[in-house]
Amino acid sequence: MAENRCVARLAALRGAMERNGVDTVIIPTADYHNSEYVADCFKAREYYSGFTGSAGILAVRGEEAALWADGRYFIQAEHELAGSGITLMKMGEPGVPTLHEWLKAEMPENSRLAFDGRCITKAEGQALAALLDEKKVEVSAEKDLAGDTWENRPALPKHPVFLLDAEKYAGESAESKLKRLRGKMAEKNVTAYVSSKLDEIMWLFNIRGNDVECNPVALSYAVVTKDKALLYLQDEEVTGELKEYAKEAGITLRSYERFLADLPELPLGEEAAAGAAAGTSATETVSASDGTSAAETVSAADGEKQAAVRVWIDPDYTSFSVYCALLKNLDRTIREELKAEGLDLAALPAAAADKILASEEAKHFVETPSPVDFMKSIRNETEIRNFRDIYVEDSAALTKFIYWLKKSMKEGAQLTEGSAAAYLDQLRAGISDYVELSFPTISAYGSNAAMMHYEPGEDGGAALSPEGMLLVDSGGHYLRGTTDVTRTMSLGPVTDEMRRSYTLTAVSQLQLMGTVFLKGCNGIALDIMAREPMWENGMDYKCGTGHGIGYLLNVHEGPQTIRWREREKADSTPLEAGMVVSDEPGVYREGAYGIRIETILLCREWGTTPDGTFLCFEPLTFAPLDRDLIDPSALTPHTRKLLNDYHRSVLEKISPYLNEEEKLWLSGECAEI
Repeated sequence: MAENRCVARLAALRGAMERNGVDTVIIPTADYHNSEYVADCFKAREYYSGFTGSAGILAVRGEEAALWADGRYFIQAEHELAGSGITLMKMGEPGVPTLHEWLKAEMPENSRLAFDGRCITKAEGQALAALLDEKKVEVSAEKDLAGDTWENRPALPKHPVFLLDAEKYAGESAESKLKRLRGKMAEKNVTAYVSSKLDEIMWLFNIRGNDVECNPVALSYAVVTKDKALLYLQDEEVTGELKEYAKEAGITLRSYERFLADLPELPLGEEAAAGAAAGTSATETVSASDGTSAAETVSAADGEKQAAVRVWIDPDYTSFSVYCALLKNLDRTIREELKAEGLDLAALPAAAADKILASEEAKHFVETPSPVDFMKSIRNETEIRNFRDIYVEDSAALTKFIYWLKKSMKEGAQLTEGSAAAYLDQLRAGISDYVELSFPTISAYGSNAAMMHYEPGEDGGAALSPEGMLLVDSGGHYLRGTTDVTRTMSLGPVTDEMRRSYTLTAVSQLQLMGTVFLKGCNGIALDIMAREPMWENGMDYKCGTGHGIGYLLNVHEGPQTIRWREREKADSTPLEAGMVVSDEPGVYREGAYGIRIETILLCREWGTTPDGTFLCFEPLTFAPLDRDLIDPSALTPHTRKLLNDYHRSVLEKISPYLNEEEKLWLSGECAEI
């Protein structure tokens, strides 16, 4: 019935488009902060398409509609779009146009493209405007047509925020983090940093929220200047404890709803300008993360004219609407600066004034990846200690689950994907410091596992049988960190192909986990360590190999990542000691089975030689691989040693959490191969 609802919903949207003179509407999978996972009120793309994946973009034009999804969701999207009249565009596949190519080919001259500018990034908004400029297409970012025609749209979530103890959990105070951020700002001669990214705002101020399911974040914005830190939250989310904390930490609380209205008027550089007038330097003696010193950055006293206001934004996480509001602020500043120099733009023709403004605006922006994202990605000693502790306890819960699952299937228990997931969720909830799941548990049996992000439906999903495999991808949020782990378990007899695919996946995962690499390598360089065994057999998986993990924050975190294809600037970020990253190769066969093995790794120093400093990975996850699915003859001496060493660690670390029956079983699972 979902497809019938979508047809009617699209018809209502098309009616609104016609009334407003709009040719094409773009509906992204995004909130006002470009979050990966969004609250229900932002799921417009799902409402109009029926596609429930966490990524994808819908375009509606006349009677046409198309949805772009990446390789994780090809199978799922085909199922969910059936009967909707929406064409699936498989991103990255030969012959499939990108959204931009499709728009340029399909949109007529002098037509109108509409989207909610709060849900499109600055980078994308500008790219769309430039793309369609030659066709004289008007780009309208101020009216949310998709939201206006959404019946019974949920309201913005509002939940009180809570503080994360700096000494016990965060390992660093908000004041210290703000000081470090201001040092990064000084390196780039920046007077203000504006952030829309929820997880980095939570990290920076040592707070957490509950506005997005399975993501402990609060809807928020932040503006940091030389002497001020403004935190925008919904009024209902501000507690008395937070007010007292903010006062002591020098944080000014403001209303979330005021942010876009505030931006054009906020003072973003007066203090810096005053300092420059006095001949003081706008830099501090700090070293940049890329190895350059502050001396290499521009000083306000070096004789070269500097902009009195310079704003740092991350173009991939700043909305088009926020950017436009900042432009209003900067345009006023630019006009004042030029007038002081004898050029009054008000006296010029509008076209000439606009041209001058556009040329000046670039001097007032620094548009590079967020400095906070990088700061956040390197764990301090407290976070690392907590991560190590919680991953052992979380792994013990998963190990208990694997034992229970296999025992239950042998005893003929009637289980479903959903009931199995519920049992694991219950085990996690019993761990101390538990907050919530880090994402809805993926419990996928048989062919369902070929859909990378499959979830059992409300009916409990497929019934489990004593054959084939069950893939379970799960995790939890705790005060001591965020966990994420995947294991694929045999429930009975499997085919030779399944065993071969599982063994290749295990070899791929172990090979990356055991690698030693030169400091400076990024995930693009390291990805081959996991894919080599696959590629040697003409196989591949259509997703990345690894992602960062938040600390009581988003389970998918950057900037570090492991994948061979560079999608954005942050993908080239080198791995550093203290970063946490997943290692999760897999094999997915539509209509047959899916396999994924995911272990979380801590990057740490291996040692220094005359050739440089080398890094390695330390596993944080300790749950057994399924020996019934491993073909020993396919293991090299190196991967055999890696597997046996890993299982030895699993037995040592997890046994103290098990009863005698579970210990006996685990000793068999971890016996040398």
